[in-house]
Amino acid sequence: MDNVLSKKKTWKRLYIFIITMAIISFLLFIGNAKAYNIEGNGICNCNDCGDCNDALYDNDDCYNEVKLTQSISYQNIDCIYFDHDNKIFNGQGHSISNLGTAITISNSFNFTIKNISLNNNINGIYASDTQRLYISNVYVYNSISTGIDVDGDTWNINISNNIIAYNRFGLVLEETYETIMTDNIICKNIDRDITLDEEDITFTIKENNRCDTAINFECDLFCHANCSTCDNCNEKIQEEGLYDVFLNNDIITSNPTCIIINKTKNFDCRNNEISGNVGTAITINVSDITVSNCDFVSANKAINAFNANNVLLKNLNFSDNLWGVIFRDINNSKIEECNFLCNNDDIGINLHE
Repeated sequence: MDNVLSKKKTWKRLYIFIITMAIISFLLFIGNAKAYNIEGNGICNCNDCGDCNDALYDNDDCYNEVKLTQSISYQNIDCIYFDHDNKIFNGQGHSISNLGTAITISNSFNFTIKNISLNNNINGIYASDTQRLYISNVYVYNSISTGIDVDGDTWNINISNNIIAYNRFGLVLEETYETIMTDNIICKNIDRDITLDEEDITFTIKENNRCDTAINFECDLFCHANCSTCDNCNEKIQEEGLYDVFLNNDIITSNPTCIIINKTKNFDCRNNEISGNVGTAITINVSDITVSNCDFVSANKAINAFNANNVLLKNLNFSDNLWGVIFRDINNSKIEECNFLCNNDDIGINLHE
C-alpha cells in the first residue's frame, strides 16, 4: 500500500513538473516572439513603423533585408529610423504617408532604400553622416517640407531612378561627396527642385536628371517641353518624365483632331491660338490635367473631354466655334476664367453624364 501511494506521489510530482516546464516554455516563447515575420535567409517582413524598426535592428534573423508588406499611414510619428550598417529596406511598392519624417538614416554604412512611395509627410527621407547610401525607385511627393535631404559629411551615395515631385523642396544635398546621381525626375517642387548648399559637392556620375529649378546643379533634361504644331505637341505629350507642354506659337490646321491629351501632362498655350477648320482642337481622356491660356477660333469642337477626373480648364477664350466645351463622364472638374463668344447655336458648354 505504501509503495502504491509513493508511486502516485512520484507521478503527481512528475506531472506538476512537466506542466510547470510547459508553462515556463510557453511564457519564454511569448516573451521572445517577434511581431515581424522571419522569412529566412536574413530576410524579414514588417507592416508598421515599430515592427519595421525592430526588424532593421535584428542582426540575427534580419541581417540582409527588411520588406514592408503593407502601406503605413496616419500614425503621427517619425516612422523608420536606422543608425546601423549593411541593411536593405524594401518597400515592395507600398507607401508611407501622412507622418512626420518617413525615413531617417544617420551614421550608417551601406544602407539601401528602394521600391517605396513616400507621400504627404513632413519630410520624405532625411540622411546624415552616412556612407554608401543607395536610394532607388522611390517616389517622394507632397512633402510639407523636403522630399529628400542628405547632409553631414556623406560619401559615396547613389540616388538614381527616383521621382521627387510636388514637395516644398525637392532634393537638398549638403556636404555630400563622390555622389552618383542618375535618371531622376525632380519636378514641380514649389520652392525649388534641387538645392546644393555648397559648390564643392562632388559627383562621380551625374547624368539624365530632369528638373526645372536648381541651385549649383544643372540638369540634362527639363520638366517641360515646347511645341509648335499638332504633331509636335502630341509627340511631347507622349514623352515620359514631362509634366508640362507649352505651345510656343499659333496653330492653324484642318486636322480632324489637333491635340490629344491622353497622358497626365498639363497643356499651356501661352496665349497662343488654335484655329482653322479643325474637327476637335483638343481631346482630353486622362485625369489630373490642366489646359490653360488658349484661344480657340472656328473649330467644330474646341475641347472634347471624356472619361476623366480632375480636369481644370483655365483662362480660355472660345469664339466662332460650333461647340466650346463638351464634358462627358467627367468628375470633379472645373472651368475657370473662360470666355465663350459667338459660338454657333449658342453651344458654349455641353455637359453629359
